[in-house]
Amino acid sequence: WREKRSIWEVSPSERVAIKCIEAAFDVQRRVEELMSYHRDDSELARINREAAGMRVKATAKATRMPKVEKMPNS
Repeated sequence: WREKRSIWEVSPSERVAIKCIEAAFDVQRRVEELMSYHRDDSELARINREAAGMRVKATAKATRMPKVEKMPNS
């Protein structure tokens, strides 16, 4: 079983489209690093491990969503 994915980007140039797609994947990667419950090294997994019966302080990184940049100019 293989999942197929398509990405459609409408932009003024191919260069801008590539930058936008790369930025979108970067944001997805950063969210995955923070919020994945499938990865043992994610911030969410750390909080879940440490929270058994006690309070856990989330890092500043975990309390902010990744910044999404504006679309680059052509």
